[in-house]
Amino acid sequence: PDVDGKIVSLKDFASKQTVLLTFHRGKLWPVCLPQLVQLLQGNYNKISELKAEIVAISHESVAENKKIYQQHKLKYFSLSDPTAKTIRDYNVLDFGRFSKVSFFIVDKQGIIRWRSTHSNVNPDDLPKIDDLLKAIQLAQ
Repeated sequence: PDVDGKIVSLKDFASKQTVLLTFHRGKLWPVCLPQLVQLLQGNYNKISELKAEIVAISHESVAENKKIYQQHKLKYFSLSDPTAKTIRDYNVLDFGRFSKVSFFIVDKQGIIRWRSTHSNVNPDDLPKIDDLLKAIQLAQ
């Protein structure tokens, strides 16, 4: 569900445009969330100019996810997966119901065109914005 509890599907986004889908650990890792927000929020306009939409998913409850969304004034979609079903479906489950920090570029046909999964050990190993932008362009 989104921050208002509305159930959404990747098809709601991907049928219209390329999607940068990212999985994150929410508040679990205090360094990862700010870095992810900086990467995505700080480059939202560049991603949007490529006719792509960002969709972020975490294990957090809708209420916690809404707090994160409001606290960081996110421009992109933020979804909750408290049962980790989607996290499992994308094979990014790390432990418990927590995901690995991961990025997927999904084209309009719903095909994953690019994937990047990160160690969660080194907070500096997130992809660079130029790599994400290039992957979005190649998926279109």
